[in-house]
Amino acid sequence: RAGGRDRLAARRGGPALADGRRDRVATLTATDRLLAVVRGDADGDRVLVGANLGEDDAVVDTGLDGWAVLLATGDPAYGGTGSLPIVQGGSVRIPGRSATLLHRPAPDLV
Repeated sequence: RAGGRDRLAARRGGPALADGRRDRVATLTATDRLLAVVRGDADGDRVLVGANLGEDDAVVDTGLDGWAVLLATGDPAYGGTGSLPIVQGGSVRIPGRSATLLHRPAPDLV
């Protein structure tokens, strides 16, 4: 239940998630074990959805800094093990067997 409420709150709070245009979605990486996509809006608001199906942590280079974790399935609040994503500069380390939702606000919204 907590996850559903949090996803709905994130969607209402982030312009990039509320924008349904498909032309504003870019795939950063897509392999048999890792998927990372970014959605943006016209003002520069961005969200990243990452899913790591592998056992080991995976690093995704986003090319942008300023990301904040909105949701992480590794969070114990969602039944996870406590292994959370690590954002460092323009990259994010996604723990194995987990998914995450990151937000980067538009530069003028910061």
